[in-house]
Amino acid sequence: MSYALPTLAESADDLKRRLRDERNPR
Repeated sequence: MSYALPTLAESADDLKRRLRDERNPR
């Protein structure tokens, strides 16, 4: 992990958001 992680929770939320965007492209 080269980038600094603010918190595992935030990183998890980011991944979830990315997955949602990929599955449901607006």
